[in-house]
Amino acid sequence: MSNSTAKNPIIILPDVLVDQIAAGEVIQRPASVVKELLENSIDAGANRIEVVIKNAGKDLIRIVDNGIGMSSEALSLATQRHATSKIRELKDLERLNSYGFRGEALASIAAVSQLEIASIPAQENQGERRIWSGGKLETVEAFGGKSGTDIAVKNLFFNTPARRKFLKGKPTETRHITEQVVRVALSNPELRLKYSNDKKTILDLPSGDLKARIGAIFQKNYSQYLQEVNNKYQAMSLDGYVGNLNLVRKSKGEQYLFLNGRYIQNRLMNSAVFSVFRGLVKRSEYPFFVLNLQIDPAEVDVNVHPTKIEVKFADEWRVYNFIKMFVAEALRDIIQTAPSFSPPVALQDSPKNAQFTISSHRSGKNPRLPEETQRLMFDSNYQSQKETDYLQKAQNFPEYFLEAQSDAPFECGNIWQIHNKYICAEIRNGIVIIDQHVAHERVLYEKAMQSFSETEVPAQQLLFPVVIEFSPEDYSILLDVLPFMKKIGFQMRNFGGRSVVLEGVPGEMRSGEEGKIIKQIIDYTKEYAMQNDPVQEKVAAAYACKGAVKAGDPLTKEELQALVDQLFATEEPYFCPHGRPIVVNYSLDEIDKRFERT
Repeated sequence: MSNSTAKNPIIILPDVLVDQIAAGEVIQRPASVVKELLENSIDAGANRIEVVIKNAGKDLIRIVDNGIGMSSEALSLATQRHATSKIRELKDLERLNSYGFRGEALASIAAVSQLEIASIPAQENQGERRIWSGGKLETVEAFGGKSGTDIAVKNLFFNTPARRKFLKGKPTETRHITEQVVRVALSNPELRLKYSNDKKTILDLPSGDLKARIGAIFQKNYSQYLQEVNNKYQAMSLDGYVGNLNLVRKSKGEQYLFLNGRYIQNRLMNSAVFSVFRGLVKRSEYPFFVLNLQIDPAEVDVNVHPTKIEVKFADEWRVYNFIKMFVAEALRDIIQTAPSFSPPVALQDSPKNAQFTISSHRSGKNPRLPEETQRLMFDSNYQSQKETDYLQKAQNFPEYFLEAQSDAPFECGNIWQIHNKYICAEIRNGIVIIDQHVAHERVLYEKAMQSFSETEVPAQQLLFPVVIEFSPEDYSILLDVLPFMKKIGFQMRNFGGRSVVLEGVPGEMRSGEEGKIIKQIIDYTKEYAMQNDPVQEKVAAAYACKGAVKAGDPLTKEELQALVDQLFATEEPYFCPHGRPIVVNYSLDEIDKRFERT
C-alpha cells in the first residue's frame, strides 16, 4: 500500500456529495437548468410554458407549464438520481424520441439549489408542493390549482460557492439562457411561450408555424428572405428554412440544426449547409438556417454527452450528403443566377440530361434521382478531397512586420489613389503605399478610444430617425455596449420590445448604413467575445472596422490628403487595431535596384 493511500484511506462518498459532483456534469450554468426544465415540460405534453428569470438565473429560474403534471408518488421519485419515465431497458435507448431520459436533471438541480416543485396531475385540481434545499427534502404540502407543473430554482450553487464564483457576468449568463429559450421556441413553433428577465418581457410568442416564429424571434422582415426546405428520402426527412443572401451575417450564431426536434451541434452537418453557400459568401460570412432532420433514432447515438447536445451518426456521410443535396435544391434559383458559381455535383444533370424531381412530405413520394446522383448522396464511402479540405480549420492570416524608418509623419508630395483601394504618396526618399481601409480604421479606433475617457462626441442628427429591431441575443449585446456607443456618437432610445430608434450617428459615418453598421458592431462583439479585451476596446475596434471607408470607395484628392494627415497624427500609424500593416514604404534605393540602376 502506498503512503498516500495509507494517509488518505479510500472511503465511500456520502450521497449528498455524490449528487453535487454529478451535478457538475449536467448543470454547468443557469442556462443548463433552463434547458433541462424546458425539455421536461415539453416531454410532459405542455403547449404553454412561461420562463421567469431573475439576476441571470442566479437568484431564480422559474418554469411554469400546463403539462400532464406529476402525482405525489412521482414527485417523491423525481429528484432521485436515474429516476426516469423514458427507459425500462437498454434497447429503449435506440428508439428514444423524447428529450430528457437519463433521470439526472432534477436530482442534479436539487443538489445545488433551493428547489420548489408544485405539480397537479391532469384532470385534477389538487396536487402537492415539495421543497428541497441542497438535495434534502424539507417541506411537503398540499397545492391546489390547474393541472401542470411550476418549478422554481432559487439561489443556484448556493452550497457550491466555487461554481457560483466562476459564473460569467450577468449579461453573458443571460445570453446563454436566452439562447436556450430560442432553441426550444424554434423547435416547437406550436408552443405558446413567454420569457421574461428581471420583470422585462424578452419573448412573448403565440403558437403558430415556423416561418412566423422565425420572424417573431429575429426580425419581422426575415420571413421574406427564407427559402423553404421540405423533403424526404427513404427513412430521412429534412424540413425548415434557409435564409437567402440577405440574411448572411458576419458572425456565427444564427444556425440552428435540430435532430428529431432536439437542438444539436455537429460540425460536419453544419458544414453540409455551409458548403452549398461556398462561392456565394465570403469565408468569414455565415448563412441563416433553421433545419430539423428526422432520422431513425436507432441510427443515432445521443448518449455521447451529458447535455445530449453532441450526437454520433451511424452513417454520417450519407446524412451529410442528404442535407447538402436538399439545401442546394432549396437555393437552386440563387445558385444558378450567382456569377462564377458551380453547383454541387449532386445537382447537375447526368450526361444524358436525365430529369429528376424533389418530392415533399406532402406528396408522400420519394424523389426520382439519377443513379449516379444517388450514389453520390448515399454512398457512405464517398468523401471528396474538397470536402476534406473544407472541414479543416482555416489558417490564420500571416503576421506582417514593418520597420518604420522614422517616427515622424511623412511629408507627402504628389498623392493619388490606386484602384480605389490604396493611396500612393511621394515622399523625399521614395514612395509609400497606404491601405485606405485600415488607415481609416486606425483613425476611427483612436478617436473612439479617446472619446471613452472624455465627454460624449457630438452626434450627427438624422433627418429621418431609423427604427431597428433586434433578435433577443443581439438586443442583449446592444444593452451591454450601448454606453460606449453613446460615447462615440450613436444616439438611441428604446422603441418598445427589442426595437430602438436611432436618432443620431457619429459624424464620420456615411449615411444610409446606420442600421447595418450597428448590427455589424454586434456581430463583431459576438465574434470576439472569448477574447479578454475590455468591452470598450471591442466596441472601438468594431466601429472602426465597420465604419471605415472600404476598398473600392473612390476618394477625392482632398479626402486622400486628409486621411493621410489624420493617420500620421495617430499614436500607431503603422498597424490597424487587428495588427495588419497600414503602410508599405519603398525607398528610392529599392526601386533603383529593381530597375538595375546600380
